[in-house]
Amino acid sequence: MTSVYLYGLLRRPDLDAALAGQPVDALFGSVEARRIGEWSLAYGPSDGTPVPQRRRFLKDHARVLEDLMAHGPLLPFRFGHVSHDAARIDHLITAAADEISATFERLEGHAEIGLRIAFPREAALASTLAQDDGLRQQRDRLVSHAGGSQLDQIAFGRRVAETLDLRRGLAQKALLKTLRPLARDHVLQAPEVDVQVLRAAFLVPETEVAAFTRAVEEAASCCGFADAAPEIRLVHPTPPFNFVSFSLADADMAREVV
Repeated sequence: MTSVYLYGLLRRPDLDAALAGQPVDALFGSVEARRIGEWSLAYGPSDGTPVPQRRRFLKDHARVLEDLMAHGPLLPFRFGHVSHDAARIDHLITAAADEISATFERLEGHAEIGLRIAFPREAALASTLAQDDGLRQQRDRLVSHAGGSQLDQIAFGRRVAETLDLRRGLAQKALLKTLRPLARDHVLQAPEVDVQVLRAAFLVPETEVAAFTRAVEEAASCCGFADAAPEIRLVHPTPPFNFVSFSLADADMAREVV
C-alpha cells in the first residue's frame, strides 16, 4: 500500500472478499480493504496530493461511506485524509484498539439520524407578534408614524429578532424533551436560519427509527413556534460522524489520518 485515500474502519475482517463480490466505487478507482486485527481499513487509490474541497468530491466521499455501510458497522474518516505510510496506520489503529472497540460497541444496533426542523418565516413572525403585546404596540406606533425613524426601525427589528430567538429556544427545549428519551445520544448543531427550531444528530436504535420519525412529526407540529406546518428534514442512514469522537492523528501526521 503506497499513498491511499482513507474512508474508514469497518468491523468486518473479510471486507476485501466482500468488496470483490460487491465493489464500491471510490473517488478515484475502487475501494480496497486492508485487514488490521478484527477490523478492515477501507481506502481508495491516491496520487498522494490533497483532494480539493469541491462539492462533487465531498458528495462522492459521503456516497462511498453510505455504500460501505452496507458491508457492516463503520467508523468513518472525515473528508480529505491521505496516508503515505501503511505501517504507521497499522500502529495507530492498534494503539487505539480499546477505544475503537468501545466505539463500535456503542454504535452497535444504532443509526445516526440527521434532523432539521424549521417553519415558514412569515408564520413564525406572525406568531411572535401575536404572542407579544409589547411588540405589537411598538409595530403599531411605527405604522402610525409612517414607519418611524431609521433608529426606531432598527430597534424594532432587533427586538423582533431577540424575541424570535427566545421562542426558538423554547421550541427546541420542547422538542428535545420528547426526542431525547428516544435516542441513545444526540448532538446539537447551530441553526442555519433563525426559524430553524432544531438542527441536530440523534443516535437511535435501528429498530426504533420509524417510531422516532413519528415522534418527530408529532412533536414538531405542537412545539408552539408557529401556526403553520413544520418543514422537517430527516437524513437516514448517514455515517455516524457525530458519534465517533476519537482521533488517530498525531502531531507529525497533520491531516493525514484522523
